Amino acid sequence: MSQPHGTLSASCDPAPWSGPVGRGAVVVALVRHGRTAWNRERRFLGHTDLPLDDQGMAEVQALAGALGRPFARVYSSPLARAWQTATALHPEPVRVDDLRELSHGDLEGLRATEAMRRWPDFFARWADDPCVTEVPGGESLGACRDRSLAALTRIAEAHRPGTLVAAVTHQLVIAGLTCTLAGHDLRRWTAHGIGNARMSLVALQDGRWELIARDWSPVAG
Repeated sequence: MSQPHGTLSASCDPAPWSGPVGRGAVVVALVRHGRTAWNRERRFLGHTDLPLDDQGMAEVQALAGALGRPFARVYSSPLARAWQTATALHPEPVRVDDLRELSHGDLEGLRATEAMRRWPDFFARWADDPCVTEVPGGESLGACRDRSLAALTRIAEAHRPGTLVAAVTHQLVIAGLTCTLAGHDLRRWTAHGIGNARMSLVALQDGRWELIARDWSPVAG
């Protein structure tokens, strides 16, 4: 599949994917969805299917405008906030269930202070080893990473060398993936956080993954 590069603002030229695409890698832009009301309120948001709020819509429109149409294909979590973001980037995104956010279980909808008051032991165990510690009623970061990495590999292997695609997904999915692909233990996931409507970029070439950009955006400011 040939790769159109699209149009970018002058401030982000060359794009971080230019070198890896040029040398024949398949580059996947891991795009976090725009803001939702629960992001604004700093509530745990896993599988609750909230849409983007007004600022989130503005964020993804700004991202799409700055990028142009660089992606050969866009894949997306099935959750509405990701799907709305994906449709701003490509007219026909492809749904991938395993790109959905980590299941927050009993934490869903709670503010961090309330969740920590109710489950202090869980948060201590999570800080020690999020790879195997399951959220009460939910999922471990390791399980989330494993399913999303398998999906990411399938996506990349479906494309020819020198192709740029996007996967629109969520904070903990992206943090778990980029932490692992950078060779870091999942205890360091917080160093791989990402803002709304921003992206981290990874490349697959000769069976090896490489992290090429983290928490990047072409949008000025």
